[in-house]
Amino acid sequence: FDRIRQWLNSNQDDNTRMKAALTYRGFQNRTPLHGILFLCPPLDIIQTFINYAPEAVQMRNRHCYLPIHVACLCGASLEVTQALVNSYPESIKATNDWGSLPLHLASF
Repeated sequence: FDRIRQWLNSNQDDNTRMKAALTYRGFQNRTPLHGILFLCPPLDIIQTFINYAPEAVQMRNRHCYLPIHVACLCGASLEVTQALVNSYPESIKATNDWGSLPLHLASF
């Protein structure tokens, strides 16, 4: 995660670029927050993403997964999961295309 931290640090003074990068929609309508959560990132990186683009926690991918769904599916740390929930409390009640709540995905 060092290269991600480097990029975040080198762009921290450019709010426009940070927001554009962190809300970008790529493959299957994923944001960078969706993507990095597949890798079980440390809290500091997720907190930086949330600080610069808080709306990203409410953005769904192609299959209606919120970032919290990905975090739960991929075994993110409790601290990361809590940061996502704190940023968007309603997310714990959100279902994906298959009707799964984040809690359902955490049990896989």
